[in-house]
Amino acid sequence: MRPVSRIIWALTALVVVAVPVAVRSEGQPRAGPDPERTGAVNVATGPIGGLDRVRPAAGGVEVVGWAARTDGGARAPRVEISAHGELLSTLRPRSDRLDLEAAYGEAAGSAGFSHVVAVPAGAHTVCADAIASGSQARIRLGCAAADPDAAAAWREALDSLLAALGREAEERLAGVEVALAVIPFDTGVTSSWRGRRLFISASAPKAWWAAAALAAGEAEAASELAPAVFRHSSDAAAGGLIDLAGGIDAVNDFTLSIGMEDTAAIKWGHGGSHRRSRQYPGPLNGSNHVDATDAVGFYYALGTNQVLDPATTRRLARWLRWTPRHAGVGDAEASTIPHPLPPDVQERVEQKAGWLRPWEYSVPGHLLGAGIVHPANGGPSYAVAIMAAGGSHASFRALIPFFRSASCRIYRHVAGDDDWTCPGW
Repeated sequence: MRPVSRIIWALTALVVVAVPVAVRSEGQPRAGPDPERTGAVNVATGPIGGLDRVRPAAGGVEVVGWAARTDGGARAPRVEISAHGELLSTLRPRSDRLDLEAAYGEAAGSAGFSHVVAVPAGAHTVCADAIASGSQARIRLGCAAADPDAAAAWREALDSLLAALGREAEERLAGVEVALAVIPFDTGVTSSWRGRRLFISASAPKAWWAAAALAAGEAEAASELAPAVFRHSSDAAAGGLIDLAGGIDAVNDFTLSIGMEDTAAIKWGHGGSHRRSRQYPGPLNGSNHVDATDAVGFYYALGTNQVLDPATTRRLARWLRWTPRHAGVGDAEASTIPHPLPPDVQERVEQKAGWLRPWEYSVPGHLLGAGIVHPANGGPSYAVAIMAAGGSHASFRALIPFFRSASCRIYRHVAGDDDWTCPGW
């Protein structure tokens, strides 16, 4: 179930919307000029809308945009997607878009669409049109040029960004080792830097322990433990999740079954009888461990309903949003990924952090953050993991602003939100 690299088509982003929506990621190639820039016009009772982006996706390309009625009717406009005049697919918008609701009111709050269409080999110009249900008034939402080389260029730019972030931290913080990984949901392809480097996982595994308990059919019992686990990171309540999943080795069987090859719970002595895995002591001498690639693989699989059924996935996603995410609320370490993001994005981050402060434990300091970010500007959701260990007490304290800066810079790249300012560190 691990995401793997695929042959993908890439199309550059072209903004043709009525509200400002930044869609170009750092380093992403720009499209050429649109010969039919007619999106986002109000044609009497016709629709309004726009094409946000066309991005690579498994099986073809993902076309992302929006279309809304202006006459108060209930049924959404029909959207037609074509290439060189050939109709490829039709759809009705129904995705939630917070930015559109803020700009146009509640009626536009579900006017978004994200649709994957197959395209033939070769270069293309993919267009989207919106057609009113009653009047049949038609507008061109926009077009984007297909470039088979752009996907590789965009992926290379993300790889370069992660490498630059990791090297910057290790150069500035003596003795610190860093790893980063990202999976954009529109491609399912992993980008990473030192993604297979093992870290003591601290509290981060409580996310997949909860998933293991839910997969074992213990939703109601797990729900009773969830507030303590995700609001307060209770070790005793997390031990209860392990019991619900069937024990520590049942948790390991579960994580291995979803492709987490380098992740294991080795021992957990909280919330019940002392537990040890049959794998004890493991590669980190008795410590639970994970790597960044496994962490993003879990969150990608979770967010695309490959781990649990959709209703149960939504339950766990709600719990993951309980984790602290604001400055001054909860432990600073817990808010490293969501804290620097736009407020409407911050509130929707699904994540679980983990940390070992060097002055409190007899191991080098560890700081881990992993989860799912849902941009509100129409950009793709993505799984992200940032992990670091080692160095002095001062280095550990410096990791918090580094994580926040790195999280923000990754967000700008993947979401294409070039207007959002990231903090330094």
